[in-house]
Amino acid sequence: AEQGAADLDGDGSPELAVGGAAIDADAGVVHVFRGPLPTGQLDTADADRTFHGEAAGDWLGQEASDVGDV
Repeated sequence: AEQGAADLDGDGSPELAVGGAAIDADAGVVHVFRGPLPTGQLDTADADRTFHGEAAGDWLGQEASDVGDV
């Protein structure tokens, strides 16, 4: 799942959240990239923050949606 995550940190540039639900025995993962985003390809190793599901079958990152102003 992929979602432009709005401006989560208030710097005026949108962030991007990219999820992979079938990673780590379906525990899942979400990578967050802070804006401004570069043009071209992104590598998960360059994510500003990575969240991992806690257990097999959590499916973290299966769906994403804009959470608005947090």
